[in-house]
Parts: sequence; structure tokens; C-alpha cells
Amino acid sequence: MNDYGLGDVIAKATEAFGVKPCGRCKRRAEALNEIGRRGLIKGSILALFMMKESVLRAAWQAAGGDTTLHPHYVIGFVRQFGTFATTMAFNQETESFGAFPSLDEIFKRFIEHKEHFKPGTLAYEWMSRLNFFTPNEPLPGWRLDYATIAPNGFRFTLSSKKYTFALDEDAIIYEAVTPDVLPRAKDLRSAAEFPGATECTQFKHEESRRWL
Repeated sequence: MNDYGLGDVIAKATEAFGVKPCGRCKRRAEALNEIGRRGLIKGSILALFMMKESVLRAAWQAAGGDTTLHPHYVIGFVRQFGTFATTMAFNQETESFGAFPSLDEIFKRFIEHKEHFKPGTLAYEWMSRLNFFTPNEPLPGWRLDYATIAPNGFRFTLSSKKYTFALDEDAIIYEAVTPDVLPRAKDLRSAAEFPGATECTQFKHEESRRWL
């Protein structure tokens, strides 16, 4: 630990399993190195936890396993994301919506409220896996595309290899099979315009098996 920063330690641990670091891995390592240099106790604990998660995930991937988080849990993140985005954009004085927040601002709100998600609940299952270092890949196996639309809208898609959730300022969640060519969120006229989208009124565990 004296020769390497915390991020370097994690990087070497994952490389030991033959996992080549990507650009996001390198940026995460740099952030953790900074934590180590500052000597933050909480940061060190977080870093050790991330090292454990990274090593276990690397080992599972090396064995050919799929680490994608089940849609049954992911929809909870989608609902919470929409709630944060909507409440942050709503002006109580004028009772109207203004510009929607940036992705960084929304993730700061997640961080502020993470202690409210208690172990043993469905919400904890996704919150405990939420990656604050790479918001564009917030949950294992899921890619997030978010864009604010002037003057008062946003487009959101969260996609795994097989399944996609779509959301916009109308606060209706849509579900679809992930297409071969994934449209950019900013190019969608609405969440309902996502290819093959149907309204997701209730996502049941039994129904979600078909997307695995």
C-alpha cells in the first residue's frame, strides 16, 4: 500500500484474473488513489469494499458468469431516478417544472439518501450495487443514457444486453427488448418512441424471467 495507491491495488487485483482495465477502470483507480493520498478513513473502507467487489466480479466473469442485475430489482432504480429528477425540477412556488437536473446532480441526490435504503428490502438490493464512480453504468450489466431536453424535459434509457427501460418527464416507465442498434436518449421524441416500447405498469418477478 506504500508503493501503490488504493486504486492501483484494485487494478492489480483484477488484472490477476486476466481482466484488462478499461477507461472507466483507470478513472476509478485515479479517484481511489486520491482517496488514499488524503487518508480518509471512510474512503479507505469504501475502497476496500470496492476491491472485494471488483475481485469477486472479475473472478465470476473469468468463469463465464453473467453479473447483470435482474430487472426485478433494476426497475426500483428507474422509479427512484424518475422521482429524484422530477422533484428536483419542480418549483413549489410556481407549481411548475423548470429545467431538469444533470446526471451528476441526480447521483448526488442518490448519495445523500443512500442511508435510507435498509438491508433486507428490495430497494437495498439495487442501492447496494449502485456504482457512484461510473454513472453511465450505474448497475452491473446496465448502461444508462440520460439527456436533458430544453426547456423542461429529459430522456432516460437503461439497457442491458436483452432488456431496456425508458423514461421521460411524463413519469411513465416503458419496457422493451433491447434493439441491435440502440437509439440515443437525446434523439428520442419521448420515452414511448423507444423501439418496441410498451408501458410498464407492474414488473413481476415471474414475467421478468423471459428477459434473462
